[in-house]
Amino acid sequence: MPIVEVREDLTEDLVFENDQDAVKVVTTKVELKSGMQRNMLQMDLFWDTLPQQIGVPESNIPFAGVIEFIVTPTPLILTKMSVDGTPLATPNASNENVLYKAIYSAEERALSLNAFGERRFPQDFLATQSNFPWYHPTLYFNLVFHLRDADAQVYPYVSRTRCSFYTSFAEKRISKIKYGIGLLREFAQSQTMQISAQGRSLINVTDLAGQYSPLYTWGGARPEIMISGQNLTTYFVSQSGQEAETMNTSTQLRTFASESRTMVPNPEAFGDAATGIPYWIREFLPLGVITGAIRPQRPPRVTQDDPGLPGLGNVICV
Repeated sequence: MPIVEVREDLTEDLVFENDQDAVKVVTTKVELKSGMQRNMLQMDLFWDTLPQQIGVPESNIPFAGVIEFIVTPTPLILTKMSVDGTPLATPNASNENVLYKAIYSAEERALSLNAFGERRFPQDFLATQSNFPWYHPTLYFNLVFHLRDADAQVYPYVSRTRCSFYTSFAEKRISKIKYGIGLLREFAQSQTMQISAQGRSLINVTDLAGQYSPLYTWGGARPEIMISGQNLTTYFVSQSGQEAETMNTSTQLRTFASESRTMVPNPEAFGDAATGIPYWIREFLPLGVITGAIRPQRPPRVTQDDPGLPGLGNVICV
């Protein structure tokens, strides 16, 4: 597949008029050929001028907030979630429409006054091997500025930004069906994830036994009951046709199934120790063997057995 490289820039002076105007979005759109599948390979962002407040006596005052840089194949829709305590965050990096995402914060900056704290997805060691496909014939490069502590700022608050970015991707022509399905999926993805609520909270964090496996409570595997040699001979071992073999009845088979499912407290072995039936014996039971009574026929066959009615013995559909 041919490799395409794109270099663009985002330059803007942002004016926050009052404390209700705390979020600004700067975006640029790159038009591409339609009917293609593209795979994001590399992405890099360079600050030609670090975001800083202008119009104040002191110079090099960094932007007082959080900045999100995000690359998507569809127009950006802000969510109802927050980022580092500021509202209207961009979609999570787990969203399939997010091809690249970076978050910059002046509060996380290093000792140098002009350096911003940065976290990004994918990281450098993953970016050289990332393979994020998309189908829309567009790329949107977005900078989202979240002014922190908006009620404590002096207005109008003016921030100057100038940055350049580079991206490379591979592209190939695909069938119209695959292309159309890809467009529909990306469109649906862009309309979702206004709020993400994944994962669950474990209630008793000091005793997680049973949340995944009981093994780490006791430091090893549960003991196992060994099946007796007599049972093994009469039930499992194939014998020659000339040798007498003890046959099991339906009741005995159901007993095997019932005793193999016996639950015992930790750390005792699963199964029934009195009869020597381990839990794994149910894996070898013939198909259809259960612990309860076996119905003679499923579904039941119902006939019209009233002698006073015509058609005696006719099967009735139930």
